This record gives sequence, structure tokens and C-alpha cells, in this order.
Amino acid sequence: MTLESIFATKSTTCAVHIRDDLVALRKGDSSMTDYLQTLKSYNDELFALREPLSTSQLIHHALEGLPSKYDALVTALSMRSTDVAFKELQGMLMQHKTRLHCITLDPLRSVNTASTHPGRHHNVKMLTNSGDHCWRSK
Repeated sequence: MTLESIFATKSTTCAVHIRDDLVALRKGDSSMTDYLQTLKSYNDELFALREPLSTSQLIHHALEGLPSKYDALVTALSMRSTDVAFKELQGMLMQHKTRLHCITLDPLRSVNTASTHPGRHHNVKMLTNSGDHCWRSK
């Protein structure tokens, strides 16, 4: 066995393990930023091994690891006739995460607003704990 074949075998084995990690990767409780950074790091490792994922493969892995509350976005993206760039996907996921966070906060705000300010209607800008802005009618 030549030195070149030994390194090639080791490189292939390493790439297989990274791809296995990609298949198993789930967002879970991690932030969207951390989740996408982990995904990108795996692809960077594969790139260093000269086996990077295509953009569509990277997008596929990103969408597969999302929880069910992202199903609407996943469905919309799967119906597009053109591929989305990874940076564009990052923006869409961050925007969707913010929307989900605002929707979660809105029922609590609506009850509080209705009981303390009946009849008042104006737009308010609400800053969430994560620094995201939610626009809602008050």
C-alpha cells in the first residue's frame, strides 16, 4: 500500500463520518445561527477533504434538520423552481424564526393589551429578548 493510498483511505473514511454527522444533525434546542454554523463547518471540513456538498445538498441537509414548526417554509422552498443560495436560506430561516417568535408572543400581548387599553389602536414596535423586532397592532 502506497502512502498516497493510505491518506486517500483515511480521507474517505473521515468524509464518510462527516456525512453521517450531517445526516444526524438536528437543530434541536440550539439557536438557528449555531445550527447553520455547524452545518457550514461540516461542509468546510468536506471542502478541505475535496468532497464538498453541492449547494442543493447543503440546503437539503439544512431543511432536514429543522423541527416541524418550520414545515411551511420547507414546503415553500421545495416548491421553488430555482435553487436557493445558502446565504439566502440563512436569511429566510432567521426571518421565519423571528416570525415564529412574534406569533408566540402575540397571544399574550393581545390579552394584556385588550384588558388594559380597550379601544386604542396604533402600531407598536416590540423588541424581543433575542433582539428581534415584532410589529403588531396594539
